[in-house]
Amino acid sequence: MDSIFKIRKLGIFEIEFIRDIQIKCREANNNYISLHNKEANKERVKASHFTSKKDIREEVFKKYGEVCLCCGSKTNISIDHVIPVHKGGENTISNLQPLCKSCNSAKGVKIIDYRKCNISLPDDIKNNNH
Repeated sequence: MDSIFKIRKLGIFEIEFIRDIQIKCREANNNYISLHNKEANKERVKASHFTSKKDIREEVFKKYGEVCLCCGSKTNISIDHVIPVHKGGENTISNLQPLCKSCNSAKGVKIIDYRKCNISLPDDIKNNNH
């Protein structure tokens, strides 16, 4: 009821002025969101320019083996971005490492390069022959 009384107290000019401000705020917000979405989409498109996920996965396994570089597990191996895509990392071999799903989840969005602290693994372990 108070708000109705306040609106009646305001003149038509003030109400129209408030509406104009609300419309301009909405437009500015929509423009910001649209620009942000365009930039985010550019990053997604840029990050997706590689052959196929399967080919990349095979290349990572060929280079590092099908073993988690963090804990040495050979099960539930996923491909981790050393530098997450949303932090500027790319979908390239130079930014990917094999981690088990548990270690990948624990790493989260932190930038940790297990490839640098990993001792060269024997071929039989790399190839899952162990």
